[in-house]
Amino acid sequence: MACLPTAQIAPNALGYPVQRLATDGTIVTQGMPVLRYTINGVPMTITAHESGVLTHHKAPGDTIMPDDELFTVRGERRGED
Repeated sequence: MACLPTAQIAPNALGYPVQRLATDGTIVTQGMPVLRYTINGVPMTITAHESGVLTHHKAPGDTIMPDDELFTVRGERRGED
């Protein structure tokens, strides 16, 4: 799960997703930029926290708060042989 980086913003700050840099279902790698957003007019980018399949939970135009889940990345698990 990825949320806004709360250590960098005020608790009452509002953010807005601006652009999805990868679509749902894309296999992303850790550190890959996946979402551009603004907080109080300041543009920022958030990256994937792990490698796996991306699912967005917020769309451009939505309002986001510090604890809102922006996207998830599900890693592929392989069975042991």
